[in-house]
Amino acid sequence: MNFKKYTNITRIVIPDNVTLSNGDFSKAFNGMRKLVTSEFNHSDVVNMAGAYRNCSRLTCNTACGPNVTNMSDAYQNCYNLTGPPACGKNVTNVYGAYRNCRNLTGSPVCGDRVINMSYTYQNCYNLTGAPACGNSVVDMSHAYEYCRNLTGQPVCGNNVTSMSHTYNNCTNLTGFPACGENVTNMANTYHNCYNLTGAPVCGPNVTNMFFTYLDCQNLTGAPACGLNVTNMYYTYQNCKNLTGNSYFYSMNVSNVKNCFYNRNTANILSIYAVANSTTMNTLLYNNVSSLVGATITWTDDTATNCYYYNT
Repeated sequence: MNFKKYTNITRIVIPDNVTLSNGDFSKAFNGMRKLVTSEFNHSDVVNMAGAYRNCSRLTCNTACGPNVTNMSDAYQNCYNLTGPPACGKNVTNVYGAYRNCRNLTGSPVCGDRVINMSYTYQNCYNLTGAPACGNSVVDMSHAYEYCRNLTGQPVCGNNVTSMSHTYNNCTNLTGFPACGENVTNMANTYHNCYNLTGAPVCGPNVTNMFFTYLDCQNLTGAPACGLNVTNMYYTYQNCKNLTGNSYFYSMNVSNVKNCFYNRNTANILSIYAVANSTTMNTLLYNNVSSLVGATITWTDDTATNCYYYNT
């Protein structure tokens, strides 16, 4: 079913007795930029991929039938879409489903069978309420990026592996950061979430912490570095309230440039690293690739107390 050649249509009503071939509703109205309303919510729809993509004037409520499994890009770039988002109980893919729906209101939803929710709500500026993440989600990358009016605490399902940019610039999120035990990528996860409080977290399988907590000014407690982290580039820049004992458990951190740039040096921070490891050698950089992006004077006290320190 495809109506996109009817570019001047503003309203479409499809009778209930119309049946779909294999439940395929994908790209049905894709690119119909003058379409304002569409009355169609058949229970036999299985595939909604790109169904209303680029229908920039669409204002009717969102819909997702009980048998839909694929919602990827379903309402992407529907700038005037209002009302709460929908996600059926059988949906597994919501990749980019509401991406750039900047007037979408209500709280996010995510079904228990969803596996891919990457880019689902990116740039949905007016969504409110707390974020959602189903029990089956694996990919959360960019899911809530720039959802600046979301409130409540971040969430991360037990099966999530990628949190890259998940909450980037979600400036009104509060509470503690979250990171599931299977997450490997935390690049930019909480960048500019300056209302988050509590201590940073890092799952045991995380390898990439590039920009993870950049500009999270109200985080407190000690920084975290899990067993498998290799990249801590700008991880805690401008996190002024971090303090305490921080244990860098990974032996293979190779990049710490500007990790603690612009930190509040009035707060004492003690970092522990495995002796004679790549991580320890990286932490001892005394040039622009150092923890603070400038020369650090380290005192070698290994002969008596087995550590290096600086003030």
